[in-house]
Amino acid sequence: MKEEGAGSVLGVAVTGAVVAAFVLVAPLAVLLVAAHRAAAAADAAALAAGATALGLAVGVPCERAAEVARSSGAELASCRQHGDLVRVRAVVEALGLPLGADAVAGPSTG
Repeated sequence: MKEEGAGSVLGVAVTGAVVAAFVLVAPLAVLLVAAHRAAAAADAAALAAGATALGLAVGVPCERAAEVARSSGAELASCRQHGDLVRVRAVVEALGLPLGADAVAGPSTG
């Protein structure tokens, strides 16, 4: 039995498998990074709104949250203030999918 070229076939097969794995994993990595970006934007927006609600910064809490979310590459989907407590949701789009994250900021209750 002739085995000339078997190494080439194996090399092409391994290369194809690596490329296929990358093609499947790359979109998941993009979505994971976008989800983390949404979480970071929500945290920053909530902290900015919370500081404003406490009087540590000038402005309207939810307007400040929207500014910070935009500067973080996200859009503020919702913002609710209850006294000094502020809840926000920031959304980032990746691969045509909206990925959101929620965050809360305000004074410690304990």
